[in-house]
Amino acid sequence: MGPAEYSIRNPSGNRILVAMTMMISLLIYHVIDSIHDRDSIISISAAAAEHLLCVVVLITTLARGCKKPTELYLNREQLVVNGRNIQAKDMKVILIMGYFRPTIGIKPHGKNIVPIQMCFRFAKDEDQGISDLGKWAVQNDVKLVHKRFLRWI
Repeated sequence: MGPAEYSIRNPSGNRILVAMTMMISLLIYHVIDSIHDRDSIISISAAAAEHLLCVVVLITTLARGCKKPTELYLNREQLVVNGRNIQAKDMKVILIMGYFRPTIGIKPHGKNIVPIQMCFRFAKDEDQGISDLGKWAVQNDVKLVHKRFLRWI
């Protein structure tokens, strides 16, 4: 198998968007309720800090989802994902999560969570891309599994 090139995107993060929107709504309610009940300034400040954190996560997720597609290159003994060279020997497992528009995560040795830079979905030619990625994994003795996984934002 020679070098192959595919267009990839960042995962949409829809679950994170829904969770953060719900969390922001609850925190706004909590801050308003705390002000009416004249709770301590520490309680109101803590809720406001949590609110700010949720807003930052929400904006970061939206920004990542709106980025333009980049390229995935399948070379002989390495992958190039988002401009990063990842050697086959450094990969613990390649994870595929989901059936429709699946998310692919590459978990390096020594990591419990897939780094965000190593998480993507195919922008087009998804079936062919997953098939070629599977062939590449077999050739390079990298385990490929269909399983849910954790990733940063």
